[in-house]
Amino acid sequence: MADGGAFERPSAAKEMPTIVIIGDAIMDVQVSGLAHLPDWGKDRECQAVGLLPGGSAANVARQLGSIGAGECSVAFFSTVGDDELGQLMLRTLCSEGVLVEPRSTVRVLENTPQSTCIVLSGPSDRAMVTCYASVRQLTIAPFVGHPALERAAIVHISGYFNCTGLHDDETLAVLAACRARGALLSLDPQYDCTEAWTGRDGHLAHLLTMLDIFLPNEVEACGLTGASTPDEALNQLAARYPSLLIILSVGAEGALAARGAQRWQRAALTAPFVDATGAGDAFDAGCLLSLLRSGVHDVEAALAAGVAAGAIAIGTAGACQHPMRRELFEAVLREGSSRLALP
Repeated sequence: MADGGAFERPSAAKEMPTIVIIGDAIMDVQVSGLAHLPDWGKDRECQAVGLLPGGSAANVARQLGSIGAGECSVAFFSTVGDDELGQLMLRTLCSEGVLVEPRSTVRVLENTPQSTCIVLSGPSDRAMVTCYASVRQLTIAPFVGHPALERAAIVHISGYFNCTGLHDDETLAVLAACRARGALLSLDPQYDCTEAWTGRDGHLAHLLTMLDIFLPNEVEACGLTGASTPDEALNQLAARYPSLLIILSVGAEGALAARGAQRWQRAALTAPFVDATGAGDAFDAGCLLSLLRSGVHDVEAALAAGVAAGAIAIGTAGACQHPMRRELFEAVLREGSSRLALP
């Protein structure tokens, strides 16, 4: 994306509703098959190392663009570095063909290294070490007036704690304008590596009052509330924000949801496990597509779609090496675990 130029009106998918994803684009160095984390000064053997596109928001956008193909258009607003890894990230976003004109929605930052995450994937979970150089510079200002943002049916921010440039009043103003035009506002906070859980200058508390949908996982929800269990965290969030739909992914247990005094629960599908990385992002993509289809009142459908997408994601290595196929997603959503390659 060239700075300072007027936005061109996208020619594709004008008649379809648009979902805008705003947030982090991070290249993943994927270390798979790691039995134990290494100690300082020691080595551990792994099964494979790969270089893959990632970032919570990029994963959500790519998965959603694939499973929603022909049903919605997906625009992804982000930043990348101008080094080789940043070029690879942008080429991938363009070549997959699931997003609306990424070169108009992804800024290339001069003299900035691409944000990169080393993902250490173990038998049941993962750990990460991340450089945030390019995602820290993501702001909403360069995208104001973009046609996709102006016509969005849903605006979803993902990787919020990674993208501190979004923690400002202008982001709140732009989101308020989107909501005034009828857009649903959604947020997945991602893990806060500072463990303050507030955003810059308490920004998150202001943002949460504007949202329609909040999509933390159990660790994030407990971090935000100080609760010791997902149920306790959900209850605290629902009490603080009674009009907010809170959808809480709880890993192998499935998903919980609340709005005020209402509660919902969906069990996880039985699925072959390869890698948990990116499962939460796939869950978000499934939920968002369902919310576009049925609205915020059909919470059971949203949980079912999220659980289906998450079950597919844990059966593949990496956060989103390739976006999942729409046909597989629809089959698992319709028929459940029977469509997954179980042992």
